[in-house]
Amino acid sequence: MKRMIFLGLLLTVLAGVPQKASAWGVRGHDAIAYIAEMNLNPETKAIVERYLGGKSIVYYSVFLDQMRFIADYSFYYREPSHAAEYSKDYKSLGRTGEVVDALREMTESIARLENGQYKALPDSVVTLAIQCFIHQMGDVHCPVHMVVKDRDGRFSVTSNGHKSSFHDFWDDMPAKAHQWHYLEYGHQLSRLTPEQVAEITKGSLYDWGEAAVIECIPLWDAAIPHGELGKPYIYKFTPLMEDMLTKAGYRLAFVLNKIFK
Repeated sequence: MKRMIFLGLLLTVLAGVPQKASAWGVRGHDAIAYIAEMNLNPETKAIVERYLGGKSIVYYSVFLDQMRFIADYSFYYREPSHAAEYSKDYKSLGRTGEVVDALREMTESIARLENGQYKALPDSVVTLAIQCFIHQMGDVHCPVHMVVKDRDGRFSVTSNGHKSSFHDFWDDMPAKAHQWHYLEYGHQLSRLTPEQVAEITKGSLYDWGEAAVIECIPLWDAAIPHGELGKPYIYKFTPLMEDMLTKAGYRLAFVLNKIFK
């Protein structure tokens, strides 16, 4: 009976559809979570870590990629979304209600958890919601997980003699750009001023996602299907990749601080 109640609450807090996972790879997701951790209010950090069993949010940065293999979650048949879907004019289809994507899932979860509402939910539900926020915020800032109609990242490219899909190339971009540990990513990128943080956290999650899609158009335009994406391409778009990781980290902190203030 408890499991049925748990499942029902999960489906109301996090309704999902299957999507390809692994945006940014482990290194990128760890970096985003660490940037967020560095910017959590002390009270928020304590509450979040209580729900995570005393563990850091970095510990759960790729949990959504792993949960399908964990027996305790085998009954949860719909995996939370790993992407956000957009129309050709770069409006989120989650915003319009046409799809249930990561942006819509997070938006609905925030509405059900904020203003102290999380206190009335079972701890297990709040824990899973936090784990989803940690991963999904990174996903919706990864260019190839911003699914725009008529744009497909499955075309092949070659980089340093290795052939892969454009999607996989960008999933692994943090490892290509720097040989940094996630701690180094955090220390190098968590440097925004309060004014800059206020600017990037304006608006809704949908606003953030739609702006990110537009900002990332140049990296798509510069990629030639079946062409070479070598060091010039990597160097050119490393700043854009860093910007996406930075924004995802600060925005994750903003969302958690908002919910658990």
